[in-house]
Parts: sequence; C-alpha cells; structure tokens
Amino acid sequence: MTQENEILPPDSEESAEVVETPLPKKKKHFLPFHFSWKRFFCVMGFLIGFLLIAYTMLFFYLDYNNALPIKQVKVIGTYQYVNEQAIQKTVNPFLAGKGLFSFSEFQAENALKSLPGVESASLWRIYPGTVRIILREKSAAARLPSGALLASDGSTFVINNLAGAQNLPLLNGNVQYAKQMLEFSNSITPVFAEENLTVTGLSLAENGGWSVQINHQFWITLGKDHLQDRVVDFLTDYPVLIANTPAGQQLSTVDLRYTHGFTASWQKTVVSASNS
Repeated sequence: MTQENEILPPDSEESAEVVETPLPKKKKHFLPFHFSWKRFFCVMGFLIGFLLIAYTMLFFYLDYNNALPIKQVKVIGTYQYVNEQAIQKTVNPFLAGKGLFSFSEFQAENALKSLPGVESASLWRIYPGTVRIILREKSAAARLPSGALLASDGSTFVINNLAGAQNLPLLNGNVQYAKQMLEFSNSITPVFAEENLTVTGLSLAENGGWSVQINHQFWITLGKDHLQDRVVDFLTDYPVLIANTPAGQQLSTVDLRYTHGFTASWQKTVVSASNS
C-alpha cells in the first residue's frame, strides 16, 4: 500500500516562515541635481570665457572712443636722480588727449626707463581718470671722474644733478675695470669703518697697484698684494700716528708697500680766511 505525503496549504501553521529583506535606503542628496565635476568645469570655463570676451570688448570700446579722459597724473614716491617735472614732461606726449584705456602703457614706460638713473617704471590706471606712476631708480655705488655714476651691478649712467651723489666714493682708473674696483671698494670699506674712517676715493693704477683716499684728506698706497693684511696692520698703529702729528699739519700720504712698517708724510693745514 502506497503512502502519500500530505501537502499543507500555505496558510498552514506548519508552512515555512518567509522573512522579508528591507530594501536599502537611498542616500539623500543636498543638491537638487546630481553633481558632476565635468559639468562644473564646463560651466566655469564658459563663464570665464564670457567674462574675458566682455572685458576685451569693453576695453576696445573705451579705447576706440577715448572714454574716461585722463584728468590727473600722480607720481608716487620721492627720487634722488629724477624729479617730478621731468617725469611729467616725459609721459605727457603719450597721455595728452587720451582716455584712461586708450594710451600705450608700453611706450610710456619705455620712455620713463630712458630717463637717467631710472631702472624700471610702471604705470597704473586708476578709475575713473587717474594715471599713477611708480619708478625704481638705479642703485649708485660710486662716482667716476667723468661725472658718470657706477651702479651696484657694474653698469654706468649719467645724471644732470650730482648733488645727491657727493658722498659716494670716487673711483679712478680704467672704466673697463669699474666692476672690479667696485668689488674691492665694497670689501675694503668695512675694514676702515671699524676705526670710523671712510673710504672716499679709490684708485687702480695701470700696473695694478691700489690706493685709497680716507675722509677726503689723505691717500694710502696699498700696493698689489696682501692688501687687507697691510690695512689691518696700519690701523693698529693709526692712533699713534695721529697722536704724533706735527702741530699745524695734517696727514697727507701713507705708503704701505714695505715688508715691515710704512712711511707717512704731512702737509701744512690750509685754513681758509673769510671776511667778516
């Protein structure tokens, strides 16, 4: 006899238990749309391009129509070798009758750079009608007998007014060795400064011998070699030398070209008489 298994209905207590799996929750976005870096850069590129085109069109419109006339030219800063009058005279041909955006900034700056003693120049447009000028002068380190000034980079330039350069040391020698003379002056000046002495002149002879002038008063012949050692030895004896200066005289020349010691000479002090 065959035994049949009884199939229970789905609602039967003995039916298998069905477990429902909850669906994963969707992440909430703070933006109302899906963010994309590609879309972001495309939008930003479009905006930047649009602004550049708008700025260029505005610039050419103002240039073409000479809009925003220049009403004021301001020179910023005080300068030693150039004055405001010379600066204004130099830029006037480029600015006269022009608008704020219609003059050639490049040409005006080059004209200012051609002024004696000027290293660089910059012009700034200030809305609505002002041009601001800022210059950078060359750094003069010494004077040359020709009247030219020697810049710290070894180049030379000529200015009309030397009143502000009288305190610079005077370099005598072949201009071809101007940079070498300047380097030597910069190295020897601090040595004398330790004794409150100022190098006011320097000479390089044709045979390569060096001499320095101190305090616009006396010259020291150094020679060709062991220069700093000779100066240090001399400065050790300098106070004694000055203490023994003859009455009514002043030190005139010193010669350090000796293996041991040095020679010195004096001259009578010249007193200028003035009428009362």
